Amino acid sequence: MKEDLTKLLEAKMIIEKLANGVNPIDQSQIDSSHFLNDSKIIRSLFYLVNYLNDEISNSKIIGKPKRFIITEEQIAKIQLPTGKLGLNDFAAAVNEVIDPLFTKKLSGAIVSKKLKELAILSETVNEDGRKRTVTNEISSSYGIEMITRFYDGRPYNQVVFDELGKEFLLNNLNRLFE
Repeated sequence: MKEDLTKLLEAKMIIEKLANGVNPIDQSQIDSSHFLNDSKIIRSLFYLVNYLNDEISNSKIIGKPKRFIITEEQIAKIQLPTGKLGLNDFAAAVNEVIDPLFTKKLSGAIVSKKLKELAILSETVNEDGRKRTVTNEISSSYGIEMITRFYDGRPYNQVVFDELGKEFLLNNLNRLFE
């Protein structure tokens, strides 16, 4: 089912690009004399995109999204902030490019859980019994470190990703959620 949804999303994106006069293969503008730039063709392509959106959102194919799914094209559109990045900020940047009708939104907690399962991050229990995500011996080789930040004048530790860490997350986003 996940594979079918991914194929539908990719097909819809290709049709949408064609409707907008963009070659989906190389992202170049389609020549104005090309038959795909005829107004009847363009209207038909947009009609098809809208129809696919309606059919997919009203069908039993998806219901309320239960899984996180992202296409390679969507990953390529992710704009990450410069500098060191926390997991919640990473998730927010990813959520900017996904369609919540088709996929569950990403959260920093979900990414953190997946990285702990891979032993890239670890977990500790503090004095008051609360669990905290922390780095471990191998975290730095993935571009992950722990820094101290302040909120309302109180210090707290945050797991952050440098450029290497951001590249790792982007390159492995689909593998993390298989």
